[in-house]
Amino acid sequence: MKQFRLTIRLVEGLGLLVSLFFFFKAPDQITMHFNGNGTGDATGSRWLIFLEEVLLVIVGEGGILYATHFRKQRELTELPRILPNEWSLIVAVVAVLVLFSVLMGQQIAI
Repeated sequence: MKQFRLTIRLVEGLGLLVSLFFFFKAPDQITMHFNGNGTGDATGSRWLIFLEEVLLVIVGEGGILYATHFRKQRELTELPRILPNEWSLIVAVVAVLVLFSVLMGQQIAI
């Protein structure tokens, strides 16, 4: 379980680094909403870049809570390996990180 938690939190930390990178590259106002044509129709402060990081942490910590509950139900709390369903959660958190990274790039018009 420790390996799983560490892996999820490393992905969250990587997300924070990505957010910081985009924050320092962003102009004062960033696009917050895109219309059907793909053009921005709402703007906000560049501090809103960190909204994606907050959502990533919520997804990651939710995955940790789910995995903890799953292991307790099956009495696997002492097993030192990452279980197959935990790998799927790791992949999901990495996919969310990639999606948010692309979104942040579009928000600051890279």
